[in-house]
Amino acid sequence: MAFAMEDPSKKFIQFVDGLKVPKASNTWNITGESAAHVIAIFKSMVNNREGRYGYSRGKVFTFKIGNPPTIKFKLKANPTGDQPGNGIIMRNGIPLSYASVTEKLNRLYKDSTNTFARDIKLVFEDNSNLLGCGNEVIQDVYILLLFEIGRRLVKDGKNPTDGQKALDNLPISGAITKIVKLFERKDCSFKDFFSFEGKFHCFTGKLGKRKGAIRGLELNEKYEDIKALLDGDLEDDKESCEDTASEGEESFEDAVSEGEESFEDSSSEDEESFENAASEGKLNDRRDAIAKLELARMETLF
Repeated sequence: MAFAMEDPSKKFIQFVDGLKVPKASNTWNITGESAAHVIAIFKSMVNNREGRYGYSRGKVFTFKIGNPPTIKFKLKANPTGDQPGNGIIMRNGIPLSYASVTEKLNRLYKDSTNTFARDIKLVFEDNSNLLGCGNEVIQDVYILLLFEIGRRLVKDGKNPTDGQKALDNLPISGAITKIVKLFERKDCSFKDFFSFEGKFHCFTGKLGKRKGAIRGLELNEKYEDIKALLDGDLEDDKESCEDTASEGEESFEDAVSEGEESFEDSSSEDEESFENAASEGKLNDRRDAIAKLELARMETLF
């Protein structure tokens, strides 16, 4: 008699369910937390529908890292019928997009996906490793990936739609674990996973596209693999992502400088040039206008 194997992603979520989280709030300091604990906070947020801190459309929640905080993200709740945990992650008022993340990863890491894998494993273990590293794209990827897991953990409630059940059952934690392994082996590119057109992109688009991307990954990850990545002890990888930022600093700054010129044509897909130009007071009006356009685009995309 054959026995069905337990879904490793679901088993990991059962582990997350046992983690303690702070009481409900609209501001969270997550300094020093493992990825699993941050996922637990996201889960508690999207399941809280009542009161002052209820997860309802338009509510804004702030996440801080550092004491005092030097890294800040905001989450704007945008629940829908099929995706009640839906939301938009913003930094400096600009919604993060996978298009801009892909571009920045290619700039800083070029084809060194193995170095990126080392860095993301390190910050998943303890996000204090993000402090002082000067590597903003790893900070952005960190919060985006954890929210991709956490936003799917809304309890079914009384009348979950078929769409909600299908989307929430996607094994995202297993997919992220597998892709980190592929990055380590340099077996796929950043575009393959982060870009909307990528063959392994399973975060946005129609359900069939997401399922196809996950099938393409040929998941064979065990629960222990997922837990090791998101809550494990990675002593072999104790090399700061600061080294990556230092090694790539000169070329990255040059790329950003060139990107400021192309930004005028590419509009909202590169918020890095926004941050540099805004600090000089040159693009304040444009920043507000394009932020609104990007926010509208993200609301229809997710």
